[in-house]
Amino acid sequence: MKTLIIFARAPFLGQVKTRLAKCRAIGKEKALALYRAFLEDTFILATRTCAQSIAVHFTPPGAEEDMRQILHGLMLGQREENRFSFVPQVEGAFQKKIATSFQKAGRLGGEDLVMIGADSPMIRPEVVDEAFDFIHECSGMALGPSGEGGLYLIGFERGTPIDFSNVFDSGSEMENMLTQAMAGNIPLQVLPETLDVDVEADMVGLVGLLRAAEYLRKSDKDLYIPERTLHAVNSMKLRVIRKGGETRGKRIAVDCG
Repeated sequence: MKTLIIFARAPFLGQVKTRLAKCRAIGKEKALALYRAFLEDTFILATRTCAQSIAVHFTPPGAEEDMRQILHGLMLGQREENRFSFVPQVEGAFQKKIATSFQKAGRLGGEDLVMIGADSPMIRPEVVDEAFDFIHECSGMALGPSGEGGLYLIGFERGTPIDFSNVFDSGSEMENMLTQAMAGNIPLQVLPETLDVDVEADMVGLVGLLRAAEYLRKSDKDLYIPERTLHAVNSMKLRVIRKGGETRGKRIAVDCG
């Protein structure tokens, strides 16, 4: 069985996208609204993949009903909702949470396992399917780079000997996972890079990508777009400005015109 794990936080004020909230044009309220849009788009994205099971591993532990209500509010239909299960993350360090999520998904019947977060709204369904196909056909590892050595997707076959104890503690997550693939002689697939939205600089990139996707859809009606995220950015009237002539001075602002 192909199992897609969504590793996510429940959207509570002040508990999500705290670094993004430091952006003056965004703040806590807009950061919460943006993250909720990311989460909703991630749920929708999941239903458009070949995953037979979609396991939402969430925190805090008491938020299952909140997460189910978000899913139900998308009105995807009972058939799609039945693909989802909700599993609280274990307490402890981040690497323990990740490792345990993969272990639980495997024990519940997952054979080909792919994990994504809820803060990469530009992930395309076909990229997730590509990862599943590679894992199934090659018994390999799929990695999706998100810039600065981070990862938006990790996937491998159940039983693959992966040690997460040092993956997120030092250096580059990408290189740390690569080291494990090389040590175990595991076939590797590197997927197209996409944004993991954590800070203002990530939003600068996201705004441009969303507007480009919106334009491209005029000539490609089947193009996947994270609709909730696009709506949130447009309704907030977020735009990119530049301080003087500095190429690195791009910021997010609110269009008051």
